Amino acid sequence: MVFDPLGMSASNFVWQDRYERLKIFRHNSVGEPTGQNKVTQANAAASLQTTTHDYGRFVAAILRGTGLKKETAKLMLTPQVKVGESVNSIARPAGILSPDVSWGLGWGLQNTDEGTSFWHWGDNGDSKAYVVAFAGQKTGVVIFTNSANGLAIVPEIVGQAVGGSQPALALLNYESYKSASRALFKTILVKGASDALRDYREWRKGRAMSEVVNESQMNRIGYDLLRMKKVNDAIEIFKLNVEDYPQSANTYDSLGEAYMTNGDRGLAVKNYQRSVELNPGNANGVEMLKKLQTQ
Repeated sequence: MVFDPLGMSASNFVWQDRYERLKIFRHNSVGEPTGQNKVTQANAAASLQTTTHDYGRFVAAILRGTGLKKETAKLMLTPQVKVGESVNSIARPAGILSPDVSWGLGWGLQNTDEGTSFWHWGDNGDSKAYVVAFAGQKTGVVIFTNSANGLAIVPEIVGQAVGGSQPALALLNYESYKSASRALFKTILVKGASDALRDYREWRKGRAMSEVVNESQMNRIGYDLLRMKKVNDAIEIFKLNVEDYPQSANTYDSLGEAYMTNGDRGLAVKNYQRSVELNPGNANGVEMLKKLQTQ
């Protein structure tokens, strides 16, 4: 009903043997290949195997209303639900509503100086995607990436391709490839955590909080290093996060995990205990303490 009429000959909702030589490999946040995602069961939300060329045909069909009743095409691109601080706000309290972003039927919608455009993003672990198209100008861009970090460069690509303001990207708020945390991670890989953090501590003096690495980003760096078996570097990262956020149960939980991975049972127990003190509802911390105390 969709692929054949639109000439989307490379598309399917399940894996086909021919994709073996055609499909790229995905990569995790530290650049390691993680396979081709060979889905065997169709899933409307997540299993589409396609190309930017084929998906571009689909977007062009939406722009033209190809194969759709006029009423249907109009409803698809008419705001149905206002979007709050989270783009996934249909089944939860929306909080402050965005004046520029809403959900249509199947598409996100955004109001810009260039007119209304429809958009969507894909976030399937180690592969990411983004699409935006302007109905008035009949223009748009489709972006597929084979990296967990892929959306980090999407604002620049969209800016080059179509330009103008992009409220949807601002709402998604994906971390830029130029961010302080990504720069710090690259420096750690070159110099090691001790030297990199010494430089970072000096660099961040006097800078606004928005410019420096926040708790969540620092935590992600630590887990990326753990994934790479750089346990001592991960410990240094988590120690700094505990220092910067001493009232966060999560920072102690992460440091506890790093010490446990390193075989430092006493330090692991100490940090998990502090995490549970700060957040008695930390089920993971409670479970890890039970595990450590029976060893």
